[in-house]
Amino acid sequence: MEPVLPNGYLKCVSAVVILCLACPALAVVLHPDANSPADRPDDSVVGRWADNGTCVVIGSQYVLTTRHQGGGLGSMVQIGDANYYVDQVWTYDEPNRADLRIARLAGANLTDYAQINSNPGEASGLWQVVIGGYGKGRGADLTDSNGVVFGYGWDSNANDILRWGQNRLQGSIDNSHDPIYDYYVDLVYDDFDKPGHFSGYDGEAALAEYDSGNGWFTQIDGNWHLVGLGYSVPHADTLSNWFDDPNTLSYDPEYNYAIRISQYAGWINGIIPEPATCAILAAGAAVLFRRRSRPRK
Repeated sequence: MEPVLPNGYLKCVSAVVILCLACPALAVVLHPDANSPADRPDDSVVGRWADNGTCVVIGSQYVLTTRHQGGGLGSMVQIGDANYYVDQVWTYDEPNRADLRIARLAGANLTDYAQINSNPGEASGLWQVVIGGYGKGRGADLTDSNGVVFGYGWDSNANDILRWGQNRLQGSIDNSHDPIYDYYVDLVYDDFDKPGHFSGYDGEAALAEYDSGNGWFTQIDGNWHLVGLGYSVPHADTLSNWFDDPNTLSYDPEYNYAIRISQYAGWINGIIPEPATCAILAAGAAVLFRRRSRPRK
């Protein structure tokens, strides 16, 4: 399901990709006094990709990440306290079809990794997701003309801090076009609720710079499965996250977008040797949500 766009707005979510050319990638932004979710994957399931992104461990030698943040053969990936170098890369096998790649880490023998979600009902079932990524966190409060906080800027740190938060999927968008890099991608999305809102979580998470490729996880039968890879937010150009609209002074949480892993599960599992896909579960109730989105940068 695709968010309803106001008249005159671009109908391609990719225009807000956190792919700013000068600052590729995304990080997890939390509200003040928020608590990271206690129930979450091991920290070693999420890796630091080079100096500008995040990746997810999906096998004993393999990580999955997005393509737009650069890097590749020879890039350093940090998993826990260990550093590895990429010695092979696979990109999605249809040109421009997905901002997605698998990298093999030379000499790695990792024991903690996420399984791959193959359930296409994830977007309609309002699944709760735990989100982990490296990069910039919450910076200064943003206030409107009345002094009311409507969002946060991003801090100035490098991508050397792993943060965890959580959120709930709201829907999906198929074949979204990114005009900057000319990718076509299938996405899931959530929204960034204001502090204390009835639909929010303790640890409500948004995305920011240096978090591209971060992990959106859900637990199925006691195992953590990868549902999405962090992809974009509406305000990458202003280096900020909003939960209200300062122009209309109304509650209007922004969306965060992630690559929809279920749509690429066959390709992923055709490359990595470990069995990484869960059995498909019965799809949840199809609850349709249609909300406003903002134009991409």
